[in-house]
Amino acid sequence: MSKFLLEPKCAPGQVLDVDGAKTDNETNIHIWELGQGIHQYFKFIDAGDNYAFIEACHCPGKVFDVKNSEVKNCTNIQLYEKNNTDAQKFKKVDAGDGYYIFKSKLNENFCIDVDNSGKNNGTNIWLYECNGSDAQKFKLINNLDAAIIYAKKYAFARNPKYKNYEGRNCTNFCSQCLVAGGYLLMMSGIMKNMHLLIHYI
Repeated sequence: MSKFLLEPKCAPGQVLDVDGAKTDNETNIHIWELGQGIHQYFKFIDAGDNYAFIEACHCPGKVFDVKNSEVKNCTNIQLYEKNNTDAQKFKKVDAGDGYYIFKSKLNENFCIDVDNSGKNNGTNIWLYECNGSDAQKFKLINNLDAAIIYAKKYAFARNPKYKNYEGRNCTNFCSQCLVAGGYLLMMSGIMKNMHLLIHYI
């Protein structure tokens, strides 16, 4: 799988998301409704010893990072330039039923976790002691499946965030599906009809 979404078991339909599609060091990572674009997609890069870097597809070279390498509950996980420290290395562990846990190389007793099993846009992710909860289990969704999920959700219930073109929405809807599948990047965070920038295929 070349790129993927990470859907927490505690919040179906939500996925890990780089805040505002920013590329700066220390940009926050949280959860957000699937369908926002390429900044919700990630890649695994081998880090040796069964660990991997989790790289953001919209800004190659930036990866998940445990802030200040602090091993304690509620330490923030952010985007940061890859520097080969253990704070940026995670082990993918099968949790069953198609879900995975991501353990930190800093201490394998700590995992990537959704703040208080939250389900809303903007809920933070952080490092937390591994406890087997659904807040620590993630499903990997590839880009084709993401586009299909989006299409099924909004085929007969228009997404209100996009303009209604009064009977001429077919091209716009196809574009939305491509954004959800990570093939297109919304310009300025807002897609206006076909004013799109092809970013990653």
